[in-house]
Amino acid sequence: MVLLICVQSWWAIYGLRNVREWTFLSFAVELLQVIAIYMQAAFVLPALACDQPVDLHAHYYHHVRWCFGSLVLTLVASLATDLVLGGHLPASANLAFHVVMIMSAVIAAVTRREWYHRANVFAAGAAMTAYIVFLFMRLQQSGAAEWHEKICWSP
Repeated sequence: MVLLICVQSWWAIYGLRNVREWTFLSFAVELLQVIAIYMQAAFVLPALACDQPVDLHAHYYHHVRWCFGSLVLTLVASLATDLVLGGHLPASANLAFHVVMIMSAVIAAVTRREWYHRANVFAAGAAMTAYIVFLFMRLQQSGAAEWHEKICWSP
């Protein structure tokens, strides 16, 4: 899941390559998102010691609040990017995805119910895949070019 988030984030950041003016705030928001994604990976992956077995289940539940907290931070930073660079929150489908993912991450951070965490892996993975495939394809074909023209330039 973290790898999927990295790929989507790289794709979105690549879309910012032609932004005309960067301020410290816009750079800081992008940097915050990258740091939050890095922290997710750090919390998900255990430190390995060659001579000791790794209990992935115990590691997951030991870091679950931090991991999902950093996911919430990633999603909030993503929304802040649109706000800082575009002056408004993203379109309704994009905003709805962010809100649903934030809510599911908050629930995952506070619950220890294993059935929720197991279901969340599949639901979040499917939602993230659908987000990348459908939303970005639709944005590419619709009004995204107009928004892109407002903040970007082409050489």
